[in-house]
This record gives sequence, C-alpha cells and structure tokens, in this order.
Amino acid sequence: MMKTRLKHLFTFLILFVLLPASHLAAAPAPDTGQTKCYDNDVEITCPQPGEPFYGQDAQYAGPARSYTKLGAYDVELPDTATYADGWLATRDNVTGLIWEMKTDDNTIHDKDNKYTWCDTNPATNGGYAGTCGNGTDTEDFINVINGGNFGGHDDWRLPSVKELSSLLNASIPMPGPTIDTSYFPDTVSSDYWSSTTSVNYTYNAWRVHFTSGYVASLNKSNSYYARAVRAGQAGALGDLVINGDGTVTDTATGLMWQQCSLGQTWNPATQGCDGTATPVDWQDALEQSENLNMAGYSDWRLPNRNELQSLVDYSRYSPSIDTTSFPGTKPSYYWSSTTSANYTNYAWYVHFNYGHVGYDYKSFSYYARAVRAGQSGALGDLVISGLTPASGPVTGGTTVTVTGENFGSEQGAGFVTFDGVEATITSWNDTEIVCVTPSRPAGAVELAVTRNDGAFAIRAASFTFFLPGYGFNQRPDTGQTKCYDNSVEITCPQPGEPFYGQDAQYAGPARSYTKLGYGDVELPDTATYADGWLATRDNVTGLIWEMKSDDGSIHDKDNKYTWCDTNPATNGGDPGICGNGTDTEDFINAINDGNFGGHDDWRLPTVEELSALVNSSIPDPGPVVALAYFPGTVSSGYWSSTSGAYNTYNAWYVSFLKGNVYNGNKSYSYYVRAVRAGEAGSLGDLVTNGDGTVTDTATGLMWQQCSLGQTWNPATQGCDGTAISVNWQDALEQSENLTLAGYSDWRLPNRNELQSLVDYSRSYPSIDTTSFPGTKPSNYWSSTTYAGSTYYAWYVSFHYGYVNYDIKFSFYVRAVRAGQGGALGDLVISGLTPASGPVTGGTTVTVTGQNFGSEQGAGFVTFDGVEATITSWNNTEIVCVTPSRPAGAVELAVTRDDGGSVTMASAFTFFDPVDMDFDGDVDGLDAVLYIQALQEGTDLTLVDFAGSFGR
Repeated sequence: MMKTRLKHLFTFLILFVLLPASHLAAAPAPDTGQTKCYDNDVEITCPQPGEPFYGQDAQYAGPARSYTKLGAYDVELPDTATYADGWLATRDNVTGLIWEMKTDDNTIHDKDNKYTWCDTNPATNGGYAGTCGNGTDTEDFINVINGGNFGGHDDWRLPSVKELSSLLNASIPMPGPTIDTSYFPDTVSSDYWSSTTSVNYTYNAWRVHFTSGYVASLNKSNSYYARAVRAGQAGALGDLVINGDGTVTDTATGLMWQQCSLGQTWNPATQGCDGTATPVDWQDALEQSENLNMAGYSDWRLPNRNELQSLVDYSRYSPSIDTTSFPGTKPSYYWSSTTSANYTNYAWYVHFNYGHVGYDYKSFSYYARAVRAGQSGALGDLVISGLTPASGPVTGGTTVTVTGENFGSEQGAGFVTFDGVEATITSWNDTEIVCVTPSRPAGAVELAVTRNDGAFAIRAASFTFFLPGYGFNQRPDTGQTKCYDNSVEITCPQPGEPFYGQDAQYAGPARSYTKLGYGDVELPDTATYADGWLATRDNVTGLIWEMKSDDGSIHDKDNKYTWCDTNPATNGGDPGICGNGTDTEDFINAINDGNFGGHDDWRLPTVEELSALVNSSIPDPGPVVALAYFPGTVSSGYWSSTSGAYNTYNAWYVSFLKGNVYNGNKSYSYYVRAVRAGEAGSLGDLVTNGDGTVTDTATGLMWQQCSLGQTWNPATQGCDGTAISVNWQDALEQSENLTLAGYSDWRLPNRNELQSLVDYSRSYPSIDTTSFPGTKPSNYWSSTTYAGSTYYAWYVSFHYGYVNYDIKFSFYVRAVRAGQGGALGDLVISGLTPASGPVTGGTTVTVTGQNFGSEQGAGFVTFDGVEATITSWNNTEIVCVTPSRPAGAVELAVTRDDGGSVTMASAFTFFDPVDMDFDGDVDGLDAVLYIQALQEGTDLTLVDFAGSFGR
C-alpha cells in the first residue's frame, strides 16, 4: 500500500492525572515547523513514495504549532494584543506550557538580562548548585517573579531542556531567533538556560541556542538568558511500554519505536537485539526506515528532530536513553528526518552519549531508529486532532466528539470505526464528528475516520473501552477486618481512643475475583476444573492468574522451579539457575507455547503483583490466599520475576505460609504461578506537590514526604530534623493527629499501601529519595496486625524491600492520606464516571459506592464544597450534575442527611476546553499505559482524554 495513505496515525493520549492544574502536562513534541523537502544539498519538490529522499520531516505533519496570548490570571487575549493590552505570557497549545514574555523596559523581564545558573536545592541541582550570586543568577530571577506574583501566579520555574527545546522552529535559519517571534518577541538569538543539570558533568547545565537551534550543556558559571515557564509538565519521557514484539510505546507522545537500531533484528526468544547496529547516511536512513516491516506494521519512518529528542533521558549518559527499553543503543549520533535550515546539506541528529542535539553533513554515516504512529500522508490530508472523552464502557454507547481537519461536509460524510467496528454518527462537519461508540472488548483501540471519497485518517490507540468493574495498579484491601491493641483483639476504637486508625478502620478496594475459562470467558462462582475453570481474574488489579491443578501436568501445584531469566534487560545481571524444564523460564515458555487459556502472553508476576494476593486476615499456616479462587496454593514460597537490586544472585519471592516478602538465591526451588494482563509496574508517577506531600498517580495515595519526627521546609523543599522511631500505638496516634499541607486526615498506611512505595530497582534505601528525602534504610510501620500472632504488626523494610512482621516496638513512620476513611460499613465511594468536566459545570456524573442510603435519605454531593444538583440517588449510585468550578482537580464529597459523609481526594478535574491538548503524563509515568477511565476502589485518580492537537 502506498504510504501516502498509511493506516496508522499518530497517537496523542492525554492522561489527565487528577492533580492541581499546575501539574498537568503536555508531553507530545510539537511539529518542527519544517515544510520544505531537500535532497543531500538543496530544496526539491517533495518526493513520492519509493522515490529518493521520501519520508523526510515535511512529509509527516506533527502537532501543529498553536499559541495563545495571555494576560494576568491567564485571561485569553486576541492575537492582536500587545504589551499595552496586558499581554504577559504565551500559552503553547500543544504542550500546555505557559511562557513568560520578555520586554525591553529594564524590569526583571527585560530581554537583555543574563544570569549564571543556580539551583540551591540538592534534590534538583544534580549535586552542584552552580554559580549563585546576588540577583544575578537564575534562582534569583525565578524567586523575584514568583515573589511578585507575576501574572497572578507564583509557580514559575526554569524550563527543562526538553520544554525549552519545544519552542525551537526548525524552519528558521541563522541568525534566528529560531522561534515564532509573533508570540515570543524580544527573544535574543543566543543561549537560554534550562533547569537540567548535565548528568555526566554536574558543573554543566543544558542550554538551548536560539541562533542555530543547537542543544548542548555548558558550565554553570556562564551568563545566559532565561525565560520562565509554568503549568504544563517538567518531565520528559512518559511510560515506555515494552510491547514484547520488538517495539516500545511512549505513552506521553503516543509514538511507537523500534527497540533495536537499524541493522539489528529483534529476537523474540531472547527479547533482545541480534546483530550489529549499522551506521548509514541520511538518504539511506530515510529509505531503510520507510521500507521497514516489523511487528506487523509497515508504516515506519525516520523520526523528526523533536520526536528523536523525546527519547533522550537526561538523567543518564553513555547512552542517554532507557537501555531496558532500547537495548544496545549506541552512545553516538542518530539521524533525524529534519534538514538544517542553516545548511541544507546538513541534517539534525541527536547524540545519545549525553543528549546533545546538532547537525552534520548528510553524507556522513550515523545510526538510526525508526518510529511509527504519527499522522501520515502529506499536509492537507485528514487529521484527527482530538477525541472527547477518550474512554467508554465495553458495552459501547458513549457519545464522543472527534475533532480534526478536512473531514468534509455532512453530505460528504463516510464512517467512523473503532478497531474496524463502525460507530453511529449523529453529526459530521469539516472539523468535528459526533458519534456513538460501538461495543468492543476492553482495551485500547484505533480510531479511524473515512470520507465517502476514500480519504481516511487513523489514530492508534486513541480510545479505551473499559470494564466498569476493575482498575489497574490499585492495591486491594489487605483483608483485615478486626482491630487489636498490642496483644489481643479489641472492639474497634473510636477517634481519639487508643489504637484508633488501624487497618480494619479504613476499607480499601474490596477483594473481588472472577473465575475464567478459555478465552477469558467468565464463569459462575460455582464453576470447577471440570467446567473449564482455567484462570482467576483479580477484579481490583485486573491481573489474570493461572489456576494450579493436581494432575501431574505443567500446572500441577507441586511443581517447583529454580529462578531463570536469560534476558539481560530484565534479569538484573544474573540469569539465575537455568535447567532443562526445571526453571521458571521453561515453565512460562511451556504454557505460552501451549497457548494456555487461549493466550501466549503469560509471565512470571512481579513481587508486588504476587504480594497483592496475600490476605492478611488469614493466620499461618495459611495458605494466606482466597482458597475459593486459588485452590491448590501451597503454604510456601512462590517466585516473582523481580531480581534483587543489591544482590543480583537473589530474586524476590512471597511466602504464602505467613505472607512474608523475602528474597532468596536464584538456585532455590520454589513454586510458581503465572499471570497475564493487568499491570506489571509498581509505582506510578510520584508527583512532588511542593508542600511536603507526594502523590502516587497509580494508587492515588498522597504521602508525607518526610518521616515522622521531621518537618517540611518549604524554603529548601526538604526535610529538617531527625526521623524518630516509635512503637506501633504511637505510630497510629501520631499519624492520625498529623496536620500537613492543609490536610488533617492523615493515617498510618496498611501493609499493601506501604509496600507500594518500595522501588525494587533500588536498595539502601529502596525508595525514590528525590520524592522521599532522608528515608531511613530501615523498618517502617504499617497499620496491619499480623494475624498469626497479634503481638506483632507488619512492617516494610526500606533497606531492600522486605515485608515482615515484628513485635509492636519502635520503627519509623510515614503517614498517608486519601484512602477511604471511617470504620467498615461507612460510606464508600468506589467510582466516578466520567471524572472530568468543563469549568462551566453541567456535566452529568455517576458516583458509585456503598451505603449511600435511599432517595429519601439523600443529602448532598459537593465538589470542593460547591454543591452539585442531584438527579437520582440510591444506596449504591448517585447521578448528579456538576457545579461551575475553576480548572483543576477537586475533592468529591458525599454526605447523607444523617451526617454520614465520605470524601474522595482529587476525584474530579474541571478543565478549560481550550486546554484539552494538555497531556497528563506526570514526571514520566513509570510503567504501562494508564488509560483507565474508571478505577474501582478507594481512589479514582486517572482519567484519559484525547487532546485537541494533531499531526
């Protein structure tokens, strides 16, 4: 098929993380601005498919650059506005970033002001503060404009190197400035500082050169220009999702990348790259990318400069890329498809030793990596730029609005399909289509728009159908329903009484399982092996677990294996003890080769996935698991896929005798249970809120950054004082009495919640120390009592990540909030659909939960204290119409007439429709696509919307 009509277009998934608007992000790389085509020397007529030099930058339109002038408090101004009209800032409508305007008036905003680089925060300065002065450095500059509440805001900051690079326009030659001066007047054709320290040489920081477009690092003592930014997202990569077929998807940009470099081939058996990467000249890089056929796709191409730079991880070097996702990447030059506007015999490259962006002769030989899923075809073709909302139930029936260009008139309408299944169109015009989704299986699907004349556009994975019953990456309730003092069971205490705030008094996402047959067909709870019961789905985590048998087959409960993983990208550096049918890799390969249950994507679970099966209400000798859904479980150790970080000869396992999480030598023989679907990750994005709290976007929990005993210092954005260890009763009490960041509903986390903070890729401490500075590599209390001996409580050791129990003596403590509060039987909010709406209000939402009371007993529903209009109310569901609110995340509260109430933190986000092109990937979301419109459980924290930008 000719590639002017490619069938896979660019994905721009907007992950609206329900956090304050200042944290909303825009990760997609805007179009470079290049609209002309070139050969190795001069401008040419853009070639056709199969002709030399086809597939360069100008032939694949990226998200069109779009800017809006803003006045104070982000009031939108017309394009004709000037400084005299109050023009203070410019919003980039692709990235969502809001940029300070420079002036020529000798104020702090004057275009001629230059600064040395300075950042006194050890958490962000790379270990070297730079050259700090007295009003002459970048930190002084940012402090002054925040102190003056410039534009009505005090959250201005220095941009990251990727944010600053997003302003470059590759169509503008030297001497520049290489930026749209209609929206960024008074930009100097020179260097501007970013906030990003060079990881290999911390005396340097990255800067962007607006004369030529170069991106390089230089000594922090140099004096360069600075432009402040706010809103949007300071992060870089989204989640790099390894698809298992030689491709990686970046959830922030929506781009799908070739894992290997050109010249290498993907080996599905080893999940790695065979052969040697081959350097080629620019023309060959274009041609080989266009001709690549891999993983069932034939629409590969050479990435443009902005797309290629999006892969750089500036926290790494040699190479400056995630080598787990991109094994064997050369710390060298990689070609982009973008020609230099300065010298048309040069093309832009990205150097993956450190992340430098420059250009060189097209005749030189550099490496290349192909990309796909951008909007295809020439400029002027159909473009899908947005989809609202971006999720719907599997039954279909959701009304969605597709926005874009060149759709044609109502009379020229064709059809809209989701993975080839046609939707019902209710209206169609040149820029907007309203349709009703068909019914589809759960998961992400491709959206296609086709005109009657045969023209079409596709956006990969632009819509997600979800099951309204389960969510990914939630931590299920521990199962504990009883309360204890330091030794025995007690009546659950009231607030203010000793031992209040323990596990049983805060109900988490209720455990729920479904029996499955072949092809994931749901079976009744009464089903047995004889009825075809093969697997069990955990309806909280979404994970599907293999059932064990007692028949001598590969699934027999008594089979034991040594730990083995021959993939260097995942084995931690040691493959373990591999045998011949006697190791974990052999086991997984055997059930996949047999297409067990109709699937070949079974795998060994991560340690956190396996831990989620533990039921803390069951005493030893166990097994500590729901035997009704997991019969044949042995009260012993089960291997996880997680290798030890501090000792790679070890791997993590979970003991179902008591529920302990340990690591042991890979030569040991333990039991195994395979898993598929769901989420293999652990932490979501840890969003530092700047007020002493951190939000985990995967679980929705908000955490205290410091340990108890320390105090948050807003000036240094760090922890003062010394963490203290306390006994279990004091840990409960001090957590309950904590007031921090304006919240007074803190509590001691349960075992599952506390383990969710462990980063098993680190040790000593096994936690993200940027988000949680000063964490002790030691034991931290959970609120969960050990069922085997009630003198003990569970703890998590942040030395390596052990989960164990001990006498309720003295350990460290970190408080949490935003879980369901109150005793069992109280009101519970378990879902909200949809979870976003416009600032004007008027969105009809359905709140699901328990114990709401009857229609007659109804009270009210509020969004940040502003009451909604209720249209119906029963014991498990409330339908209401949202009030008008400012943009941003809000807390949802349900209150009955009898005074019973429950609050769900950051459950709903009001958005300004003009900001729908913001991407909610926060700090580089770390695991799989979080495209979850409804999350069952204590916290609803993630909602996807497709934005109104396109290629």
